[in-house]
Amino acid sequence: MEINQEIGLDLYLPENNDEPKPVVIFVTGGAWIIGYKAWGSLLGKQLAERDIIVACLDYRNFPQGTISDMIKDSSQGISFVCNHIAGYGGDPNRIYLMGQLAGAHISACALVEQAIKESESGKGESISWSVSQLKAYFGLSGG
Repeated sequence: MEINQEIGLDLYLPENNDEPKPVVIFVTGGAWIIGYKAWGSLLGKQLAERDIIVACLDYRNFPQGTISDMIKDSSQGISFVCNHIAGYGGDPNRIYLMGQLAGAHISACALVEQAIKESESGKGESISWSVSQLKAYFGLSGG
């Protein structure tokens, strides 16, 4: 596991790094008040054993942050993975976004917000990642 404190994510890396690996970005639940990236550790360890990189994202919880802050934090984590995962052995053409419970809601909102930014990119909006960089989105038990 590697930890990126700046962005707030944990990376679970396979031992075998012979070829680029698929990547799952995981946003955990927690009722918007107690979510924590380490809750994805079992998923990260299990998938890393199966040659899949897992990035468990962290985000501010209420009341320290609003839903807008949670979406911003998740979007920054997604951006980091999309732009840097090749350096960790990940395949930038096989990135999947997955959210559970509140994390499903937050990650879906991050996708929608990013799609809106992309549609308005001619208006000076800065784009650090693109929805098209993700192969699929899995929302589990979302709000």
